[in-house]
Amino acid sequence: MLDHVNVYTHVAYKNDPTILGWDLVNGGGSPPAWTREIGRFLRSLDRRHLVLSDASNARLSVVDACVAFVYPHWRLPLRVAKPKIAACRAAHKPFLAYEYGWDRTNFSTVRALRSFLRTLEANPEVAGDAFWALEAHSDGHGFMPIPADVADPAAAARVESGEWWALYYPGLRTLVTSAADMAARAQVLRGHNYAMRGVPVPPHAIPPRPLLTSVVSGQAGTRLYWHGSAGAGTYSVERAPGAAGPWLTVCRRCVTDSSDGWLDSAAAAQGAWYRLVPYNVDGRPGPASRPMRVSAS
Repeated sequence: MLDHVNVYTHVAYKNDPTILGWDLVNGGGSPPAWTREIGRFLRSLDRRHLVLSDASNARLSVVDACVAFVYPHWRLPLRVAKPKIAACRAAHKPFLAYEYGWDRTNFSTVRALRSFLRTLEANPEVAGDAFWALEAHSDGHGFMPIPADVADPAAAARVESGEWWALYYPGLRTLVTSAADMAARAQVLRGHNYAMRGVPVPPHAIPPRPLLTSVVSGQAGTRLYWHGSAGAGTYSVERAPGAAGPWLTVCRRCVTDSSDGWLDSAAAAQGAWYRLVPYNVDGRPGPASRPMRVSAS
């Protein structure tokens, strides 16, 4: 795995600067002797990344940082981590709350989530944290599927939906939450991340150029699909008789990455060219996609 080369970046995992470190066991807890052996082997292959483990292994020289989950509904509130934080401090190792739930299964309101995050911000012994989990755009259109989006009576009994706290930025309706609630919590998480760095929260970034992946004419009209732009809340669709324009806005910020593409039923759609303009949550536009011409289905 460490020698595996990412097909998109062409960088081996062991050399990838975007990877923080390696957790030897999910949840951090592992026997000290095993942790020492595997940690040394990992170090023989990769000296660029941190080795992460539970506080019970904090005094092992091969362990760089202590980690713990924070999931109140699993009876893992932040107070359970306090002894771990103390053990890490005693071993002169940083502590990371490296996985926590952010939606209503763990924090019933946005206010409760904000209170939890401010507790992390106020604790100088907490070096960092990360919520679970940010979902990606699909290659063709929309987002990656919602994890385990099925009814599970056993999970429901534990106030879980099976969706495992999947966050789609800036917000998407799931069985757990409304799109508005997810969007509000996403902004709280964003602000918290800057607070942990000790810097002011900047304006939202301009979204990058989206990619039209399909512009196909059928009986109902012409339907567009695209690969989403990171940070885009909405999109406008523009149409032109040629690749150079002139461009006419035929859909002003009327679609999102959760839409089933966009359908143009106008007669002018035949043989036309299209491009897509992304807008961030502040309403600021990014660069338009490269134009694509209608093709027959």
